[in-house]
This record gives sequence, structure tokens and C-alpha cells, in this order.
Amino acid sequence: LLGLIRHDGVKLESVVHGSFGTLNSRVATPLAMAVSELIHNVVEHSGATEILVSAERDKGHLRAIVSDNGIGTVQSAVPLTQLPNCGLGLTIVSDLVCGELAGQVTIEPVQTSEPGNMGTRGMIRIPVARREAGG
Repeated sequence: LLGLIRHDGVKLESVVHGSFGTLNSRVATPLAMAVSELIHNVVEHSGATEILVSAERDKGHLRAIVSDNGIGTVQSAVPLTQLPNCGLGLTIVSDLVCGELAGQVTIEPVQTSEPGNMGTRGMIRIPVARREAGG
């Protein structure tokens, strides 16, 4: 995946806040697939030059956030399940997160460092038991 991003001229930065321990494969696999698809969607459709992927844990939830400085897709925060014109990739993200992981995905605009440009942020929030996240 990093080769694809470098090849397409997109800078990818990842940040992890806090300790996650080891995720159970029943959680880690669909989560990784969903994050990967969000990144792929940015590379293919947004015109972004920068992607920030961050992860954090808050109480019984994990959040994975993919932000970009691309052309933007929404005017305000909207659950992915309510986003009109979802393609196959975002439908898969919705099925993985909302179905398999009992979580939520929100797509929202995000201010970029470029004046007048609104990028997009995809936020995945899933419940995780303390034992599943090694905490």
C-alpha cells in the first residue's frame, strides 16, 4: 500500500495516540480492510497530496481516522450509511464497520492548510472490549 501511495505522489503520515495492545483478528482484519479502502478511495478520487491516518482509543472504543487535503466530498458530517452515491468501496467499508464490527463511519469536511480548501475526514469508531485491545 505504501508503494501505491508513493507512486501516486501522495504523502501518507500515520499517528497512533495511546496504547492499543493486540487486537483480536476478528476485529483487526475488518478494521484494517476498512482503513485500507478509505485510503484507496482518497488516492483514487480526491486529488489529495497528503493523507493523515490516525488511531486512538477512548474508553471502550477505537477510532481510526483518515483525513486528506483533497477536493472534499461533503458539506457537513454525515454517517456513511446516509451518504448518497456510495460506490462499491465505501459500501464495503460500511458493511465491514457497521455490520461486522458494530461500529459507525462518519464522513465530514475538514479544513486543510490551504486557504479555501476543504478536504475530507473519514472516521471509524468501533466498540472494543478491554481484553480485545490488550488493556
